[in-house]
Amino acid sequence: MWQSLRSLLSGYLKSLGVLLRSLWQGLSGRGSLVFSLFFVVLLAVLFLLGTEPGRIALTRMALMTAEEVVEGLDIETGALSSPALGSWEFERLRVDFEQENLTQAENLAVAVDLTALIRGRIDIAHVRADTLRLDNDTLTRLLETLVSEDQPPQTSEPLSLPTVRISELHIGRLHVLDERLQELPVFSVDGSASLKWPDTPGGLNLQVYEVDGSQLRLDLSASERESGAVTVELDLSEDARGFLGRLLQLPEAQALDAEAKFDLREQDSGKWQVEIGTLSLPLVEHRFALNGALNLTLSPWQVDSSGLTLEVDETRHSISGSVGDGGVDAELQLRKLPLSISRPWQDVLQGGWLSADLSVRGPLALPEVSGVIDLSTHFRQRPLRLQGRLETEEKVLTVHSANLEYADAALEASGQVDLGRETIDLEGLLAGMTVAELNELATAFTETAPLPPQLSGDVERLKVKATGPWSNPAFTAELQANPAYEAFTARLSAAVEGDLKSVKVSQLKLEGEGLSLGATGVVDIDGQTLNMKLQVAAQEFSPSEALGLSATEGLVITLDSSAVVSGPWKNLRITSDLTSSGRYRQYRYRLEGAAAGDLDKIELDRMRLELYAGEPTLAEPLSLRGPQSLILRDDEPIKGGYPPEAVAGLAAESEQLGRAGSAWLEVDGIVEPRKARADLTVSGRNIPVSLAQLAGVELPPSLEGEVSLDGELTGPFARPEGTLNLLAVGLFRREPWHLQGTIAYASGALQLSAVELVWAAENQLSAEGSIDSKTLQLDLRGRGRLADLPVDLPADIRENGSIELWATASGSPDNPELAGELVINSQRAENVRGGGEPLGLSLQWQTRGDNLELSLGASHGERQAAEADAVLEVTPLLKQLTTPRAEGEPAPPLPLRLESRGTADLSVVAAFIDPDIHALRGQLNFSLDADGTLAEPELEGGIELQDGSYEHRPTNTRLRRIDFLARLTPERWVIERARAEDGERGSINLGGEVRFAAESAPELDFRLRAEKAQLLNTPAVRGAISGNLALTGTTEASLLEGSLTLRPLTVQIEQMIGSSVPEIDVVEVEVDGPPVEKSRPFLDSIALAVQVVLDQQSYVRGLGLDSELVGTVAVEGTAAKPRAAGALRIVRGNFDLLGKRFELQEGQIQFENNVAAVYVKGRHQYTDGEIIAEISGSGDDIDITFSSTPAAAQDEIFAQLLFGKQLADISPLQAVRLVSVVRTLQGGGAAAFDPVAKTRELLGVDTLDVQSEETDEGDQYALSLGKYITNRIYIELQRSTDPLNPWEAKMQIELRRNLNLQFKSADESESGAGSVELQWKRDY
Repeated sequence: MWQSLRSLLSGYLKSLGVLLRSLWQGLSGRGSLVFSLFFVVLLAVLFLLGTEPGRIALTRMALMTAEEVVEGLDIETGALSSPALGSWEFERLRVDFEQENLTQAENLAVAVDLTALIRGRIDIAHVRADTLRLDNDTLTRLLETLVSEDQPPQTSEPLSLPTVRISELHIGRLHVLDERLQELPVFSVDGSASLKWPDTPGGLNLQVYEVDGSQLRLDLSASERESGAVTVELDLSEDARGFLGRLLQLPEAQALDAEAKFDLREQDSGKWQVEIGTLSLPLVEHRFALNGALNLTLSPWQVDSSGLTLEVDETRHSISGSVGDGGVDAELQLRKLPLSISRPWQDVLQGGWLSADLSVRGPLALPEVSGVIDLSTHFRQRPLRLQGRLETEEKVLTVHSANLEYADAALEASGQVDLGRETIDLEGLLAGMTVAELNELATAFTETAPLPPQLSGDVERLKVKATGPWSNPAFTAELQANPAYEAFTARLSAAVEGDLKSVKVSQLKLEGEGLSLGATGVVDIDGQTLNMKLQVAAQEFSPSEALGLSATEGLVITLDSSAVVSGPWKNLRITSDLTSSGRYRQYRYRLEGAAAGDLDKIELDRMRLELYAGEPTLAEPLSLRGPQSLILRDDEPIKGGYPPEAVAGLAAESEQLGRAGSAWLEVDGIVEPRKARADLTVSGRNIPVSLAQLAGVELPPSLEGEVSLDGELTGPFARPEGTLNLLAVGLFRREPWHLQGTIAYASGALQLSAVELVWAAENQLSAEGSIDSKTLQLDLRGRGRLADLPVDLPADIRENGSIELWATASGSPDNPELAGELVINSQRAENVRGGGEPLGLSLQWQTRGDNLELSLGASHGERQAAEADAVLEVTPLLKQLTTPRAEGEPAPPLPLRLESRGTADLSVVAAFIDPDIHALRGQLNFSLDADGTLAEPELEGGIELQDGSYEHRPTNTRLRRIDFLARLTPERWVIERARAEDGERGSINLGGEVRFAAESAPELDFRLRAEKAQLLNTPAVRGAISGNLALTGTTEASLLEGSLTLRPLTVQIEQMIGSSVPEIDVVEVEVDGPPVEKSRPFLDSIALAVQVVLDQQSYVRGLGLDSELVGTVAVEGTAAKPRAAGALRIVRGNFDLLGKRFELQEGQIQFENNVAAVYVKGRHQYTDGEIIAEISGSGDDIDITFSSTPAAAQDEIFAQLLFGKQLADISPLQAVRLVSVVRTLQGGGAAAFDPVAKTRELLGVDTLDVQSEETDEGDQYALSLGKYITNRIYIELQRSTDPLNPWEAKMQIELRRNLNLQFKSADESESGAGSVELQWKRDY
């Protein structure tokens, strides 16, 4: 830009040079020179001010100069024009300061009369802008930058107001940003003003309107009635819940309505008399008003008033006097001023009032205040009252009395503060304050409560006295308190004296039940040193009961200990002698020793803990057997046979101590905290493992035992070196365990010697060898019972099974030679299909070069179940793991390279699952290769199953001709074909894929189609499924949607109810730790939108019911927590109730939130009328009601249903049955639907029916009993009172779903041995 201006000016100057040269030739002498210079200046001024390009260039130069003068200022302009001198129009103007926007305007136009400035007047023709944005926070920073450090000298000359006229002010949208007013709305501003303008009365008109908001409106006007007299009026309004209403905390339904009117009269230059006629506005729930007169001097500033009256509702308050640069001399009188008006600025005090009669005199920096004050309010819902009287005379402030009452606490203070000599003589007394009240007061100044919530009690008395210079007063303090923590209550007393340089604690004593603590000493604040003596004593103290420390449960302490803490704060030295005794659970203990040192070095002198299990006894200790291996073996030892000599010595000494019922743990040596180093020896005998809980270690509840050890620890904390000889015995899940061996670590090498673990006698594991950065030599051996291990296999396989392991590693960590085998052997129980034959599973591995070769095999008897081989490229992975990294350096991804192949005979694999439940057939082949990293593997391969079949035997669900093929690539997993048939005419087809994207979760797209698939084949429910399902989305959020039609469907109620409830033997198993709910993240991420449709051929039969259903049930929710909702309508059918057939009139089953509610209405007709039965309810809460036409009592209805007679005609035996039925029905529940259900359960049959029939010979009865021998064979026996046919037997065999074979015995009236029927049925 500068170069463009220079070029422009250079061109004009060259032209001027030609002209001047011609003039110079015609003129000579001094006059010629003066004339030439004047002519050049005149031409420059005419160009810059007289042409628009010149004015624009001058404007841009001025803006650039402003950027140079003010550091951090950046001004950008769009199209700029200057139609006249003093007039500028900006299409866009943006001003930034320190990279933050200061202001931004659109279509800004400014016109100023520059000639008026020469006469000392400011005449602005117009200021117009469509939009104007101003950041007040950035403006404040800019003004602070512009303020000079050298302030101008104060002047007593009167400040005179300038002569100003603004003809037009218009801003379409004014947006002011201020962090203190976050919700400041956008305004529209219009106005004009004049002040001291010749021949024009002064005045002001300003209108401010809120744009698109709560209609905030401000009208400000000022008019000059006569010379020097101005009347100012203000009207302010806003709808309810607007910006100002929220700021003033007005009630939600209250609109803002404020007004003000006052008169200004200029008495002299810079001096004004102000008469406040009206000033009224709402504030919180009150009305605020101010009136009176005052005198205002602008320079030096001062305000004088003979009296201003402040009115808040019905209360009146006054202020009089003067305040200014010269000081203050004022009187303030408040008469129960409502404190709620301060709510916009503070929320600590709630409600109440303030009264005061104060006199304030002297300089503003430190005025003298005298008078009384009375405050009544609430703090944190507790009453607070403050009363005080103070007086200031000759710079001495005397507090005659100051009383603060808060709840039940009281604070009294009095004394003097000498402002001239800067000394104090004050004393205060606090009494009756609880710890909760202290916490509440503290939270007014801090974000969180400084005292823990478990701490309670009260401060009975705290007395403080301070005298001397306030820079370092001498003070004394006495404290009496009654603290409580959890269940521990105590008495606390303390006395201190000193100053801000040194404090002496002459007494500090805490005494509670079973525990006392004392301290004396000196705290040198100037020298930053400490010299304190501490004394702690305890007698039968239980930390868990008194302090709520659950980790110390069972610990009872008797203690007498002293300690001295001295030295500089940065390196305190502690010397301590400790003697303690007591009980821990079933043990008595004694702890003693000494410790001394500082942060450089702490010396531990035989810190010893001894445990005693009651009185000494000669009983055999827990499984400690002296200097032989603790692992008992039935055959040859796994590794070695005897522990090393160090462990043998441990065993011998532990046995001797165990016989005496004692144990101990001792630590001796040096700890260097600053260097993070230690040199310690640790020894222990028969230490209970439960002591680990004191250190915060969580142990299984069933784990118990004792540990003996000898060890050394030396070196830095981060890389310690040491040796540990370990021997431990105990019980886990009520079975004994043993652990022994030697573990050493030095110079980066780990050494294991005869480390052996045995549990429950037959579960054994041993380790031997060493490992460091260059060499590797490890040997691992183990064996055990499957029943003792957490493996997911059928119970009989676990009970009969065993597991063996051997593994070796040699070479180096980054290039090891690995070999090993894991073998599982078992057999199925004799009563299980395929039982008695051995089951075997083996996994072998061996390194060859850079690869680890793995082989998996499984067999059942002589048949091979599965064979698989894999090759894993292991060397690059191990090198990555063993490569050292700098501290903080992230671990790189671990490389992966795998090749695997395998086959499986599913008919043999089924023996490993449960052949009585699952039947499998088919040959499964797979190949899988993996590349990439362990975190993000890239898989490629395939899985194929040909001519497979599956049967779920308990439900008779069968799938035949299963054909499955899936292809896996790094980008997609695709199911190329997946089809199965049900063995009749139904089929299932599945297709789809999983797609992998680089930056998002895998995408799912699967489709399933079922065509008359007969998947429901239980005796209770039989039916075929047709429909389509689709699973789409991602593994993080997917949707399973579709529609399934059940057609045909048959439900046999008696098969669902069964004959009896089986008894199950329940054995309570001890579980280590609370039950943990298994996470199902994938199922939780699958949303459901499935419709189950019953449109035809859906029947419910049994127990006298024969009906057809139609309807739709929607299954929603997630796959982990599905929800069923919908309705099934009963369209036709009948049901038997109390031995009578009812024709269904209407019925519905409603599903909501996985609860099914039923409503059934049926009609039974007899000779003289009809009976209506209504069944409703859900679950076990079933209600049955009866009505009849003609109307009859309930017992009459029951008599008609049960016996076909009136109540007066029934026999005594029938009356007994009637009473039983009435009571059963009145009790409600499912039993009311079948009165003979209890009898059926007692007899152990599936069906029981009693029928009656009226004949010419009288009433005849028939009793029938039925039983399902298998799922497909049903036998029924009937006995009747008919002498011609007293007995009848039936057998029904289901050959196929729609084909039954029925055998029936012959009647006496029939010849032959009975009948055989072949029944074919079809549901429509």
